[in-house]
Amino acid sequence: MKNKLLIILLFIKSSFSFCQCWTKISANGDFSIAIKVDGTLWAWGANNYGQLGDGTLMNKTTPNQIGSEANWNMVSNGYFHTIALKSDGTIWAWGRNDFGQLGDGTTINKNLPIQIGNSNDWFKIFTGHNNSFAIKNDGTLWGWGFNGTGGLGDGTNINKTTPIQIDSSVWSYVSSSEIHTIALKSDGTLWAWGNNLYGQLGDGSLINKNVPVQIGNSTNWSKIDTGMYHSVGIKNDGSYWAWGRNNFIYGDGNYQSQASPTLIGNETWINIYCGRQNVLGIKSDNSIWAWGDNGTGQLGNGNFINAQNPIKISDTNIWSDLSVGPHFSLALKNDGSLWVWGYNGQYQYGNGTNVISNIPISINCPNSLELSESNYTKTIIYPNPSSNYIFIENDLNEIEQIDLFDIEGRKLVSKKVKNNLYKLDIDFLQNSTYILKIQSINKTEIFKVQKK
Repeated sequence: MKNKLLIILLFIKSSFSFCQCWTKISANGDFSIAIKVDGTLWAWGANNYGQLGDGTLMNKTTPNQIGSEANWNMVSNGYFHTIALKSDGTIWAWGRNDFGQLGDGTTINKNLPIQIGNSNDWFKIFTGHNNSFAIKNDGTLWGWGFNGTGGLGDGTNINKTTPIQIDSSVWSYVSSSEIHTIALKSDGTLWAWGNNLYGQLGDGSLINKNVPVQIGNSTNWSKIDTGMYHSVGIKNDGSYWAWGRNNFIYGDGNYQSQASPTLIGNETWINIYCGRQNVLGIKSDNSIWAWGDNGTGQLGNGNFINAQNPIKISDTNIWSDLSVGPHFSLALKNDGSLWVWGYNGQYQYGNGTNVISNIPISINCPNSLELSESNYTKTIIYPNPSSNYIFIENDLNEIEQIDLFDIEGRKLVSKKVKNNLYKLDIDFLQNSTYILKIQSINKTEIFKVQKK
């Protein structure tokens, strides 16, 4: 093989920095959770209830891997607990459990992931302050945990320690705050239940509900989220709506609260996210905007002044996702880089300090997923780009495992090798960029693969 066309698959720092490895993020309470492109799960920040899932109660100042599995598909954290979904359709949970929010039938805290039930047909997961929700493959909605304000929607105010079915309809999304819940059905209708002190359910009243009630007659809702006493939503046309307690949280420049969805501005939005008393959104041009409370710099605009109207964060328009905690935010750019701002008293930035920033700052990836460089790697890959196959060769160590992921972190190929040379078929792939993870003895290397 020494006369082969040798094109080593590498991405140097200048074109793909080491902070570009994240695919899913979740911020809540005083800790952060994220999934990397290789499917591994990482957490950092406060850990007083075991919510980081690493078997301890010690805070972590930098990202700490949870277990060794690389098949995590979705993660969501409540104020002190976490639930996560694996690619095999199973749900796992850990952290505080005094209201049964872990769903394991107990009220005992857990500091390691435990499987919830035996079902492997879960599709999406969501967390509230002290409760949890999940949607199965058939679209049915299930909930568990705190229910003192009727926030589970099962017709009672009794906490549940195992998942119970809320409704037999086909649901697509759920958002739950400390005391109320709103949700979307697959037909685009909006529903709500729980506490309604400020009209945050949006049904035009201030009366609590412990079963889902439809909000208006619209069938074109696409995105929703909940804050402490307010709710927000986006319709298919990109219009932004708000209801519940205002106090400058709507972004319309006044204090006037509304008990039903109220149109705010005429901009076009693609997603919306609530903190405890602030809101962030991504517009159709992929720019981030923020408004509301800014006491800890959670708006990310360079000051600590509350904002009555949306203000733009940073000059770049390449943002793809957000997750907003009570007083801090995580954000992903299109390149997979992770950025954070706002409160950092419990090291929820993951950069080793508890220093607050009121502008977005980048968070590097842990070393295990740094892309390999030619000066250090022992593995060669050729040809790259390729249209049908690539050879993977290591002259020094036996290759043990090869995993191929798409750019969104979904595992496409997994091969046990036990050889120094392997021919990987990529003819079935679409023309795109992929991530190749190669494990040999005591070493893991990460490369980018180009199919064309």
